[in-house]
Amino acid sequence: MDNKTILNAMPNGFLPSYEKLISKKEYPSFYYEWTVLNALRDKQCMLSDIFDESYQYPHLNNVLLAIKDLVELPFEKLYPDVLQNWINDASRLCLEVYRCNNEENINDDVPKYYKLCIRGFSKIHNICSRYPAGSPIIKEATNLGAYLSDVCDMSISKYLQNLLDLEVDNISDKAIKILHLANKNEHKDLEFKSSFIYDVKKRFKNKALKKECTKTIAGFLNSSGGTLLVGVEDDGNIIGLAQDLSYTKNDDEFTRNFKEAVKNALSVSVFNNVEWSLEDVGKGLKVLIVEVTPAPFPCFHDKTEFFIRNNASSDQISSDEKRAEYITSRFNVTTK
Repeated sequence: MDNKTILNAMPNGFLPSYEKLISKKEYPSFYYEWTVLNALRDKQCMLSDIFDESYQYPHLNNVLLAIKDLVELPFEKLYPDVLQNWINDASRLCLEVYRCNNEENINDDVPKYYKLCIRGFSKIHNICSRYPAGSPIIKEATNLGAYLSDVCDMSISKYLQNLLDLEVDNISDKAIKILHLANKNEHKDLEFKSSFIYDVKKRFKNKALKKECTKTIAGFLNSSGGTLLVGVEDDGNIIGLAQDLSYTKNDDEFTRNFKEAVKNALSVSVFNNVEWSLEDVGKGLKVLIVEVTPAPFPCFHDKTEFFIRNNASSDQISSDEKRAEYITSRFNVTTK
């Protein structure tokens, strides 16, 4: 059964019955908006089908347009699962607000409050869908949303305002990727390093630590690629690169130094397979993300060392025989 058939399968047809209900104008517009919002969500209809069929029902069409302006919905499906909870909460809250103000002439603040609620729960959804589980910003937003759902009254408007005023770090997609990766365990394709040249444990500058990063890159190049995060501890705790950056004039100088280290250890021939950027992940913390694709040729570190990834470590193949076997298998190249 297609969506058009489903829409009209209810008694008297879904669209005409709601058109008749809305045209009576017995309640303020926000009441019809959340009513239709829930009804359409329950039917899991395609947004395109709904609008295609609603043009002959002007009152319903206006409600749908209002909903579309309030809520960011994907075109392919009106209500994917990730939107269910906050729509339920927003609708329940708005119903209680309506019931608390059921005088003949409803307070003008009620529809305004309803729209603010929709904005608030929409903000929660956007935060939860973008940030990794366990992020402080998710906990703060969901706590505010849960309180709104529990209390259900305009008297808690200050908490709604706190939700709307909640500052979300304006960080890049790469930074979001870092947050998600730091939430995982290290493995063959993912490595964390606390720093580039600053010894976190001994608390002094140690240029020899550069090799910890460059040999990891070499291992990724000679294996199946991977991602290196510098400024993240082994357990995924993001500590940033403040100390490393203090040794340079600015961020650009730091990334130039990193580029020079990669060039000296692996040569410029790997640059097509290695990309890096310094990203602000919020709270004043910066992390270097290095993304490596598999090299089409064997990559030697400092001209003689050959590293590969083995589980969550970069191991050197010292044996000439075993190295030759690996290179032949991995690159289809015969070594002398």
